[in-house]
Amino acid sequence: MKFSLVFENTNDEIVYKSCQDEVVNWFIHWLDSQQLNLFRPRAGIDYWTRSLEDFDSILAWYQRSGLNELINTPLAQRNIEDYMDQSLLNAYHATWVKLHKVQIDINQLREQHTQTDLVKQILNQYPDGTSIVSFADVLKTLDYTKSFLSINTHLHRIEQSADRSIICISQASIDDDCFIQNPFEKSILTTDDAHLRITGSHLGRTLMNKYVNRDDDLLANDENTFDEISPKVDIKLGRQQDVPLSQVYRDWCHRNNRDPIGYRLNLGNIVDLEQHLLYYRKMFYRNLTQDNGFSLIRH
Repeated sequence: MKFSLVFENTNDEIVYKSCQDEVVNWFIHWLDSQQLNLFRPRAGIDYWTRSLEDFDSILAWYQRSGLNELINTPLAQRNIEDYMDQSLLNAYHATWVKLHKVQIDINQLREQHTQTDLVKQILNQYPDGTSIVSFADVLKTLDYTKSFLSINTHLHRIEQSADRSIICISQASIDDDCFIQNPFEKSILTTDDAHLRITGSHLGRTLMNKYVNRDDDLLANDENTFDEISPKVDIKLGRQQDVPLSQVYRDWCHRNNRDPIGYRLNLGNIVDLEQHLLYYRKMFYRNLTQDNGFSLIRH
């Protein structure tokens, strides 16, 4: 079964393939019947904007530094939204890694008829007789190491921001938490990581959390593994992953006479995310920065 996430104002649509048809049908019906089917992020996505702007700023520093001309290896600035392109980020990263292996011929720099200010600065740092030095050593000499390393830091922050889970809450329940008893068996819960799932702040610990925190005899009477469902969802553009329950957790459950269950209530995965990742990243970013809410629609 397929269903859609549709943004207000733009009508941008994302089609999902259901993980569990019965759950999706029930959840959307409940949202509609209670007038809860309009979601907004619990917090802004300023971190995503900052990651893009910081990466652009550090590339601007690289251009100003003259390093790109010194070693003829550009890391060119682009339009801000272009940095959402994973292929471009991969290319930037590969170039950054290769730069660590570059060797600079000091004698060749001395023989240049026209020397830039950067070349003159480098030559002043190395005595006559110095022939080959590593790019890393030049960075250290110029006190550029920290800035150069931050290219990689800011690149990874873009990737993390783009793939980060975003918790969204029904607009109608932002100031008044709304819960309903979970009508499904706990066997629907999983550890798999999907693009869209039901989430919420439940009072108590999940069975998995009790395992993680070593309540090994289940003496603390505080378990709550999705006993209730709330109008909160978690959306993301990171890779979907199949994450089987570990055998050690299964054994722990069996010792306590409990059925092994997960802690995620998945709804669906985007049908064509891998073919159109940049398109969806830009769609998410534009709509969420414009504070456009979204609804879930059954087909």
